Amino acid sequence: STLSSSSAASDVYKRQYQRRVRGSLFVVYSPRLIMPDKRLTYRRRLSYNTPANRVRRVKTPGNRLVFQYLDKKVAPVRCGDTGVRLHGITRLKPLELRNESKNRRTVSRPYGGCLSANAVRARIMRSFLIEEQKAVKSMLKASKQEAPKDVKKDTKKKTKKKKSAKK
Repeated sequence: STLSSSSAASDVYKRQYQRRVRGSLFVVYSPRLIMPDKRLTYRRRLSYNTPANRVRRVKTPGNRLVFQYLDKKVAPVRCGDTGVRLHGITRLKPLELRNESKNRRTVSRPYGGCLSANAVRARIMRSFLIEEQKAVKSMLKASKQEAPKDVKKDTKKKTKKKKSAKK
Protein backbone atom coordinates (compact mmCIF):
# COMPACT_ATOMS: atom_id res chain seq x y z
CA SER A 1 0.00 0.00 0.00
CA THR A 2 2.88 2.38 0.74
CA LEU A 3 4.39 1.68 -2.68
CA SER A 4 1.19 2.54 -4.47
CA SER A 5 0.67 5.72 -2.42
CA SER A 6 4.17 6.99 -3.20
CA SER A 7 3.78 6.26 -6.91
CA ALA A 8 0.37 7.97 -6.91
CA ALA A 9 1.93 11.03 -5.30
CA SER A 10 4.70 11.12 -7.90
CA ASP A 11 2.07 10.85 -10.68
CA VAL A 12 0.32 13.92 -9.26
CA TYR A 13 3.60 15.84 -9.25
CA LYS A 14 4.34 14.76 -12.84
CA ARG A 15 0.92 16.02 -13.99
CA GLN A 16 1.45 19.35 -12.23
CA TYR A 17 4.85 19.69 -13.85
CA GLN A 18 3.41 18.85 -17.29
CA ARG A 19 0.83 21.60 -16.89
CA ARG A 20 3.58 24.12 -16.13
CA VAL A 21 5.55 23.20 -19.26
CA ARG A 22 2.58 22.64 -21.53
CA GLY A 23 3.69 25.19 -24.17
CA SER A 24 7.00 23.43 -24.86
CA LEU A 25 7.51 20.74 -27.50
CA PHE A 26 8.92 18.15 -25.07
CA VAL A 27 7.63 17.21 -21.66
CA VAL A 28 10.51 17.08 -19.18
CA TYR A 29 10.13 15.58 -15.74
CA SER A 30 11.75 17.27 -12.78
CA PRO A 31 14.79 15.37 -11.40
CA ARG A 32 13.30 15.64 -7.93
CA LEU A 33 10.25 13.69 -9.01
CA ILE A 34 12.23 10.90 -10.68
CA MET A 35 14.86 10.56 -7.93
CA PRO A 36 13.39 11.34 -4.52
CA ASP A 37 16.13 9.66 -2.42
CA LYS A 38 18.84 12.15 -1.36
CA ARG A 39 20.77 9.88 1.02
CA LEU A 40 24.42 9.39 0.08
CA THR A 41 27.32 7.40 1.48
CA TYR A 42 31.04 7.95 1.25
CA ARG A 43 32.79 5.94 -1.47
CA ARG A 44 36.00 5.43 0.53
CA ARG A 45 36.70 3.89 3.93
CA LEU A 46 37.19 7.15 5.84
CA SER A 47 33.80 8.03 7.33
CA TYR A 48 34.62 11.29 9.13
CA ASN A 49 34.25 14.84 7.90
CA THR A 50 37.95 15.67 7.78
CA PRO A 51 39.78 18.10 5.45
CA ALA A 52 41.04 15.12 3.42
CA ASN A 53 37.50 13.76 3.04
CA ARG A 54 35.75 16.78 1.51
CA VAL A 55 33.03 15.89 -1.00
CA ARG A 56 30.37 17.48 -3.17
CA ARG A 57 27.17 16.05 -4.57
CA VAL A 58 27.22 15.38 -8.32
CA LYS A 59 24.61 13.85 -10.55
CA THR A 60 25.95 11.28 -13.01
CA PRO A 61 24.70 10.89 -16.59
CA GLY A 62 22.86 7.78 -15.38
CA ASN A 63 20.81 10.07 -13.12
CA ARG A 64 22.44 8.86 -9.90
CA LEU A 65 23.47 11.21 -7.13
CA VAL A 66 26.99 10.42 -5.90
CA PHE A 67 29.77 12.03 -3.89
CA GLN A 68 32.75 13.47 -5.77
CA TYR A 69 35.89 13.88 -3.68
CA LEU A 70 37.57 17.28 -3.70
CA ASP A 71 41.32 17.87 -3.57
CA LYS A 72 42.80 19.94 -0.81
CA LYS A 73 43.87 23.47 -1.74
CA VAL A 74 47.63 23.70 -2.26
CA ALA A 75 49.44 26.34 -0.19
CA PRO A 76 51.23 29.04 -2.23
CA VAL A 77 55.02 29.07 -2.55
CA ARG A 78 56.49 31.53 -0.04
CA CYS A 79 59.75 33.44 0.28
CA GLY A 80 62.32 31.81 2.54
CA ASP A 81 63.39 35.12 4.13
CA THR A 82 60.28 37.28 4.34
CA GLY A 83 57.49 34.69 4.07
CA VAL A 84 55.54 36.62 1.41
CA ARG A 85 53.78 34.79 -1.45
CA LEU A 86 55.96 34.42 -4.57
CA HIS A 87 54.45 35.72 -7.80
CA GLY A 88 54.61 33.87 -11.10
CA ILE A 89 54.74 30.35 -9.66
CA THR A 90 51.78 28.01 -10.01
CA ARG A 91 50.23 26.48 -6.90
CA LEU A 92 50.77 22.76 -7.41
CA LYS A 93 51.60 19.71 -5.36
CA PRO A 94 55.28 18.69 -5.46
CA LEU A 95 54.66 15.76 -7.81
CA GLU A 96 52.67 17.92 -10.24
CA LEU A 97 55.23 20.74 -9.95
CA ARG A 98 58.00 18.36 -11.00
CA ASN A 99 56.16 17.61 -14.26
CA GLU A 100 55.43 21.30 -14.94
CA SER A 101 57.50 23.30 -17.46
CA LYS A 102 60.41 25.27 -16.04
CA ASN A 103 59.00 28.72 -16.78
CA ARG A 104 55.98 27.91 -14.56
CA ARG A 105 58.17 26.61 -11.72
CA THR A 106 60.65 29.48 -11.40
CA VAL A 107 61.22 33.17 -12.07
CA SER A 108 64.17 34.14 -14.26
CA ARG A 109 66.47 35.88 -11.79
CA PRO A 110 68.92 34.79 -9.09
CA TYR A 111 67.06 32.94 -6.33
CA GLY A 112 63.95 32.93 -8.56
CA GLY A 113 61.31 30.64 -7.09
CA CYS A 114 62.98 30.65 -3.66
CA LEU A 115 63.18 34.30 -2.59
CA SER A 116 61.08 37.35 -3.37
CA ALA A 117 62.49 40.26 -5.38
CA ASN A 118 62.66 42.48 -2.29
CA ALA A 119 64.59 39.82 -0.34
CA VAL A 120 67.10 39.43 -3.19
CA ARG A 121 67.50 43.21 -3.40
CA ALA A 122 68.12 43.40 0.35
CA ARG A 123 70.73 40.63 0.15
CA ILE A 124 72.56 42.39 -2.69
CA MET A 125 72.52 45.71 -0.82
CA ARG A 126 73.75 44.06 2.38
CA SER A 127 76.66 42.31 0.66
CA PHE A 128 77.57 45.53 -1.22
CA LEU A 129 77.58 47.57 2.00
CA ILE A 130 79.68 44.95 3.80
CA GLU A 131 82.26 45.06 0.97
CA GLU A 132 82.28 48.87 1.11
CA GLN A 133 82.81 48.73 4.87
CA LYS A 134 85.76 46.36 4.43
CA ALA A 135 87.30 48.66 1.80
CA VAL A 136 86.96 51.72 4.08
CA LYS A 137 88.47 49.80 6.97
CA SER A 138 91.48 48.73 4.92
CA MET A 139 91.94 52.32 3.65
CA LEU A 140 91.91 53.66 7.20
CA LYS A 141 94.41 51.05 8.26
CA ALA A 142 96.69 51.93 5.35
CA SER A 143 96.48 55.66 6.11
CA LYS A 144 97.40 55.03 9.77
CA GLN A 145 100.51 53.09 8.74
CA GLU A 146 101.64 55.87 6.40
CA ALA A 147 101.26 58.58 9.07
CA PRO A 148 104.58 59.65 10.69
CA LYS A 149 105.27 58.19 14.10
CA ASP A 150 106.31 60.96 16.51
CA VAL A 151 105.92 59.23 19.80
CA LYS A 152 107.27 55.75 20.29
CA LYS A 153 105.68 53.73 23.00
CA ASP A 154 107.71 51.48 25.19
CA THR A 155 106.83 48.01 24.06
CA LYS A 156 108.96 46.17 26.59
CA LYS A 157 107.07 44.48 29.34
CA LYS A 158 108.14 45.13 32.85
CA THR A 159 108.85 41.95 34.69
CA LYS A 160 108.47 41.70 38.41
CA LYS A 161 110.84 39.54 40.34
CA LYS A 162 109.15 37.11 42.61
CA LYS A 163 110.62 36.59 45.95
CA SER A 164 110.77 33.03 47.00
CA ALA A 165 109.26 32.55 50.39
CA LYS A 166 111.49 30.53 52.69
CA LYS A 167 110.22 28.90 55.83
